[in-house]
Amino acid sequence: MDKNDTNKKAKRAATSASRPKVVSAKSGKAGVDRELMKRAQAGDASAWATLYENYRAVAAKAAHSVIANRDVVDELVGDIMLRMWEKRDQYDPKWSVSTWVYRMAKNAAIDIRRREKVVKFHSFESGVSSDGDDVHRYDPADESAHVSPFENVTTAELRKMVAATLALVPEPYLTAVVQRYFRHMEYVDMARLVGCTVSTARWRVSQGMGLFQVAWRDRYGVDFGG
Repeated sequence: MDKNDTNKKAKRAATSASRPKVVSAKSGKAGVDRELMKRAQAGDASAWATLYENYRAVAAKAAHSVIANRDVVDELVGDIMLRMWEKRDQYDPKWSVSTWVYRMAKNAAIDIRRREKVVKFHSFESGVSSDGDDVHRYDPADESAHVSPFENVTTAELRKMVAATLALVPEPYLTAVVQRYFRHMEYVDMARLVGCTVSTARWRVSQGMGLFQVAWRDRYGVDFGG
């Protein structure tokens, strides 16, 4: 091998070594999601809130593979995501977050269906009870008589504790909880104000209260109101 060939090979090797490695967007997102899950497992509610927004659609798709009615799925997906928050310690980093969410959501939907929650929803949706009597038709916006979980927060000390814990709830869930339980807004008005669906407004409140409950339990060692 002459000197020119040696120089050419050395030049190619140097060029190859200096060339930056290309990381696919998909690979990068998987790494970010695993890091968010790691933080969520450590109790970081804001990390889980990000995952919730990113993977609600995946959870809904998984639930829809079990439950045909999309309206029912919309009503249940918030509860399903809250279940996953409670079982976040079961996540193994060897799985992609999307795979874990899909599997957990599908299993949760199967469990919900097994306990006949969907059947109960349909009976109200149709306006007819199982025994044939007329019942009030279910309407997500028709909850003017709702009871605030904060109605018994009457002392200054307890109000301070609630405020400190609410500060740990990330957006948009904090705003949803405040609108619902402190400003006493109806879901339909909340949805109109922020430009989302009524179902999304409902699940933001549900998620917000779930995150509040977790934060309260972490701070004080008991369930809120318990």
